[in-house]
Amino acid sequence: MQISINSLNQRVMDKEEAKRASEFLKLEITKKCLSSELLERRILGIKELNQIIRNAQIAYGSIKVFTMEQLINWMSEHGVFDILWDPKKTHL
Repeated sequence: MQISINSLNQRVMDKEEAKRASEFLKLEITKKCLSSELLERRILGIKELNQIIRNAQIAYGSIKVFTMEQLINWMSEHGVFDILWDPKKTHL
């Protein structure tokens, strides 16, 4: 599904705007995965979040979508840290 959305975005937006929209979509999907009741989806969400953080540090090509500060602010604003450390969702 994400590949289809990326393809559509690239047809109607410029390259930088399409990349930004794609990365924000990834963040939203990651947040949904982290909030899941299923452990496998939460693990997938953590892996995806890790990859997004790596991409922010490396900045592929000339288009840097997020700075680390922007990414941390987004995570704080959207409760990602609360979701990650929710004691109800940790399998202790």
